Order: sequence, then structure tokens, then C-alpha cells
Amino acid sequence: MSLIDAISDASPAYVSTKDDANGEVIIPALKASNNLKIMMGYFSSASFSTIAPGLASFLKNTNAPLKMVVSPHFTKEDYDLLSQDPQK
Repeated sequence: MSLIDAISDASPAYVSTKDDANGEVIIPALKASNNLKIMMGYFSSASFSTIAPGLASFLKNTNAPLKMVVSPHFTKEDYDLLSQDPQK
């Protein structure tokens, strides 16, 4: 499925507190993507749990790197998690 097909029924705007942007746009887009760049103002590894189904599909279907630009303020746990060697 193409990225356009994956999000063709998406609304043009979402209010994060009441709309399901993850289920209607982000997860379907991740499942159809072959490249991923994420930009977050405030990062928490817990945020990955909300997009886990799409992220798992992306990681399974591509060897492309996951590129992230995030806030420089991490918890120690998040820093340790992001610093791990994925080959270990």
C-alpha cells in the first residue's frame, strides 16, 4: 500500500486531545513508509507505545535508519535506552 493510500481517509486537521491522529494517520503512515524522520519538542520513550503497531511494521519492513531530532532534556532512562547499541 502506498503512503497516499494509507492516509487517504485522514482528516485535514486533528485536535490531539480528542481526535485519533495516531490511529488514523501516524500508524497507517508508518506501516506504509520506507523512511522515517521524527522531530519532537519533548521526548519520552513512552510516546513510542502509542505508535508501536506502526513503528513495528516500519522496522520490520525496512533497513532504513530511524532518524530523530528531539529535545536535549532526557530522563536518565531514556538517554540510556537511546544510547544502546542496537546490535547487542
